[in-house]
Amino acid sequence: MIMDEIKTLKKELGNKVVIPVHHYQAKEIVDVADFVGDSYMLAVDCSKTNAQFIVFCGVLFMAQCADILGSSEQKVVIPVPTADCPMANMANLATVEKVFSSLPNNENIAPIVYMNSYADLKSFCGKHGGSVCTSSNAEKIMKYYLDQGKQVLFFPDRNLGINTAMKLGLSEKDTINSKNIAAYNNERVILWDGFCPIHLNFTVSDVTEMRKKYPEAKVIVHPESTKEVVDNADDSGSTEYILKKIEASPDGSSWIVGTESTFVKRLAVQFPAKNIYMLKDSVCANMAKTTPELLHKTLLNVKQHIENGTPLENIVTVENEYKEFAAQSLKKMIEIVSK
Repeated sequence: MIMDEIKTLKKELGNKVVIPVHHYQAKEIVDVADFVGDSYMLAVDCSKTNAQFIVFCGVLFMAQCADILGSSEQKVVIPVPTADCPMANMANLATVEKVFSSLPNNENIAPIVYMNSYADLKSFCGKHGGSVCTSSNAEKIMKYYLDQGKQVLFFPDRNLGINTAMKLGLSEKDTINSKNIAAYNNERVILWDGFCPIHLNFTVSDVTEMRKKYPEAKVIVHPESTKEVVDNADDSGSTEYILKKIEASPDGSSWIVGTESTFVKRLAVQFPAKNIYMLKDSVCANMAKTTPELLHKTLLNVKQHIENGTPLENIVTVENEYKEFAAQSLKKMIEIVSK
């Protein structure tokens, strides 16, 4: 059985290998993880590991973060190098630089890039005194810069950006979408026009229909959902927040959860004494690319590399021109959150 073989390989490799796994991965992958978390938790955990090989079960930008924060002796590999992120592809360095340079007094604008982005954009933020953020800490990161009297360029997710700004007491008049940048009038938050297709699936109608079906249930959604969906939910937060909120709720409580379906289904298994329903079936196809067979193949390749010098496959390496400042922006995030 493939899962038994994976466990055997893990045991043989010992502390040479660590397997970080994102919450949206399949249950079989989660079951063999060394640590499981959202983007922020995985970034912190990867920065602390001394394992020689990091086998990252997630999507590419997450594996890049592990390489950025890791030591020069560590190697990061990913079972599926094509596990991409559509949102991350909605902002590229050339366009971000063009927008940023067009803004007057941009020395007073702090760029904040969502974790769901590639290393060159994280490097851009580091160069310009900005920070990375995740859905679990976006509020704290944005507040940090606004409290300094700075304006914020938030990219690539407009929904997380607007929902975070609203939580901080700003109004929609305090924000402007990057596609309307010609009309910029010193708004406090400039929002990129990107989004997560998985969370954009959720609508107010979905919330209304599920409330009719399960009137006793609380609706909790991810802040990558639209402002209208978040406004009509009872609560919103990161994947980790959703997990902790449901975990702390009493047995018999009911939840309608608006985030990636694989995770919601696993919550229902993890907490059988609670009633957990999907707001709508919405699967991340890129997260689903990591299968037990591919994880087994990757671990076997690592073992053969160690024992026989077999070439290591699917290595994730961030270019040196981006690594220093990308690390700076990630460490800035950790510094702000730790205060």
